[in-house]
Amino acid sequence: MKRAPRIVLVAQHEGLDLYTDGPRLIAAFREVGISAEVAGWGEDRDWSSFDAVVVRGTYDYIDRPQEFFAWARSVEPVTRLANPARLLEWNGDKRYLRDLAAAGVATVPTRWVEPGDPVTEALDGLTSDEFVVKPATSAGSRLAARYRADEAGRAFAHLERLGQLNLVGMVQPYLGLVDDEGESGTFVFRGEVSHAIRKSAALQPGAEPAEDFSVGFNQIVIAQPVTDELAAFARHVLMHLPPELPAPVYARVDVVRDDANQLALIELELIEPFLFLETAEGSAERFAAAISSWIGG
Repeated sequence: MKRAPRIVLVAQHEGLDLYTDGPRLIAAFREVGISAEVAGWGEDRDWSSFDAVVVRGTYDYIDRPQEFFAWARSVEPVTRLANPARLLEWNGDKRYLRDLAAAGVATVPTRWVEPGDPVTEALDGLTSDEFVVKPATSAGSRLAARYRADEAGRAFAHLERLGQLNLVGMVQPYLGLVDDEGESGTFVFRGEVSHAIRKSAALQPGAEPAEDFSVGFNQIVIAQPVTDELAAFARHVLMHLPPELPAPVYARVDVVRDDANQLALIELELIEPFLFLETAEGSAERFAAAISSWIGG
C-alpha cells in the first residue's frame, strides 16, 4: 500500500505558530491524503524524510537572512522546496522591484539608499506631500515610517539608522488613495488565482518605525472580491519574473492605487505571505490541492 505523502510547513526558527492559517492547512492537507506537520527552519532534522518542505511563517528570516537562505539551499537537494531557494533569495530583498519595473510591471516609484550613501540626497526633488522610508529587507512593516515633506530631519535619521544596520533604505511617495482604499493582496497558487484580501493602511502620520511586526499584524484585513483587474495584474507580475527563476508555487501580489487610480505593485510576497485563509471559503483546500499537484508533478 502506498504511504501518504509527508510534508512539513516551516515556521519561525523559534516558535511554531502559524496562527489562523495553521489549523486550516493541516486539516486541508489531511483531506487530500497528505500528512503535514510544523517545524522551525534550521532545525537539526532529516529534511529528506519529507516529500516536500513548504515555507510558511518564517518571519524571523529578516534577522538572519543569509543563514535562512543557506538553510533553504541545503534543503533543496534532498527534497522538494516551496518556494525554490533561488526565488526565496531573490524575493528576500525588495530590490527585486527594479527587475520587475524594468520588465514593464507598474511599481511604486522607489529611491534606493545603499549603506554608506549620503542620506541628504535621498529626498532631492521629491514632490510628494508625504513619503515612506523603509528597509529593503523587512516584514510586517518593521522599521517603516511615514513622513511629511517638512519632516526631512526625521527621515534622514531613519535612513542613517538603516545604513548603520547594514540595510538598504527605500524612499517611496505615500500614495493618498491608500488611506481610503488600503492595499490589496491577490493570492496565486500554482498559477491559479485563489482569493484576495484588502488591508487597511499600515503607516500612521507621526508614528516612529516599529522594531517588531506589530504594525503589519495590527492592520484590519477583510475579504476582497477577485476582480478581473486584480487577477490580470497578478498574472502580469508573475509572468515578468526574471527568466532564469523558477515559477513560484505560491505568491501574494500586493498592490495599491497610484494618483492616476491605476494599480501599482508595492510588494511581491514569495517567502512567507500570510494566507488569510479565514477570509475565503475553500482557500485552504485550494492551497492543499496546489501543493498536492506540485508534489506529484
